[in-house]
Amino acid sequence: MRRPRPVRPDRRIGRLLALAGAIGWLASFQLTVDDWRLLKDPAYRPPCDISPIVSCGSVMSSPEGSVFGFPNMLLGLGAFAAVAVLGLAVLGGARLHRALWLALNTGALAGVVFVHWLIYQSLFVLGRLCPYCAVPAPASAGAERAHLNARCGAGYQPSG
Repeated sequence: MRRPRPVRPDRRIGRLLALAGAIGWLASFQLTVDDWRLLKDPAYRPPCDISPIVSCGSVMSSPEGSVFGFPNMLLGLGAFAAVAVLGLAVLGGARLHRALWLALNTGALAGVVFVHWLIYQSLFVLGRLCPYCAVPAPASAGAERAHLNARCGAGYQPSG
């Protein structure tokens, strides 16, 4: 049986993954810091609490802020760090195995669905707009686009 050969995507995909991962990680980090500060001091107002409608604090403290029993932003810290590191690996010339591309594609798709569900909950159920919570949406969509561009490592070599 032939073993699938690792595919080397072009540098644009690596840049997109690294950038999307870094932006998503920074937003998740800021939300984590604000959440810890809210836990220490309930009177703390995060910098994203601009008005009663544009507010991160009320969204983070809602049940939707910790769907799996821990703060959602911790998922973002791990997931976006992985995306950024793999983007840097691709930029450095690494050839990722097809199974890894498939795993990243699955994870990025799950991230896109989860983040958009959270945005829906924030806007239409809670009636709030959380600016930092909205940043992971384009970041996860960018990571998903990079994975789709790489065609999951199935032998497609992007030009460039």
